[in-house]
Amino acid sequence: MTNAFIGLGSNMDNPLRRLAAARDALAALPDAHFLAASPVYTSEPQGERDQPWFHNQVVHLACGTSWSAPALLDALLALEAALGRQRPGEARFGPRKIDLDLLLFGAEPCKSEGLCLPHPRMFERAFVLVPLRDIAPELVFPDGRSLQGCLAALSYRLQAGCIYQ
Repeated sequence: MTNAFIGLGSNMDNPLRRLAAARDALAALPDAHFLAASPVYTSEPQGERDQPWFHNQVVHLACGTSWSAPALLDALLALEAALGRQRPGEARFGPRKIDLDLLLFGAEPCKSEGLCLPHPRMFERAFVLVPLRDIAPELVFPDGRSLQGCLAALSYRLQAGCIYQ
């Protein structure tokens, strides 16, 4: 089994319901076991600030041998579409109904067209690292950095389930 961590986010059309639907869809993937979900955090939008705050969480799947990182990414993109996301024409860093980001797949880095693992911006984002810490506090990234160390390097504030960065 290969450990996969997926970031979930939404700030449109009942975000909590959309996150629940995404978790259900991930749990139904064949040859994958849903191991854990972090609490849901509310976080300030990054980039385009003039939009509703996001609801974010991270989930942990154990993927069987039928899965590869590109295959899981394709499945995530299909789930996004099924849950109402329309990527073409969508503003980068703008509001979205659902966002499913493959953060890590196993312990090896991956770089190919359309896929870079670990997710290249996750180390800058408290809204990814804080929920990841909830479900994998001892995680070490492929480059040898610890999750705790990466989080300590960020400037952020956590207050009552809200992440300010």
